Amino acid sequence: MPDNKRYLGNGVYVSFDGMICLTTEDGRKATNTIYLEREVWEQLVEYVKQVEREQDAWRAASLCPTTMNHVSSYMKVRSSDANNCPLLQGRHPH
Repeated sequence: MPDNKRYLGNGVYVSFDGMICLTTEDGRKATNTIYLEREVWEQLVEYVKQVEREQDAWRAASLCPTTMNHVSSYMKVRSSDANNCPLLQGRHPH
């Protein structure tokens, strides 16, 4: 594994040698290795962004119960349609 290996936590390390390389280690050696091609890495990043948007929406809804309808609507639409949701654009709907 290249010298640019970085510990992420929970026994997981990441490095880059033309592809993202994730490993789990038991303290002595890598026990699992996953190489992510650029397309897979981009999908993972998009997934994380979607999860963050959903968590932000739920947090906002918990602060203002009347926004639950907006959050429920967002959860039913594709993430590409989320641009139409005022809550996710940082605009409070009322």
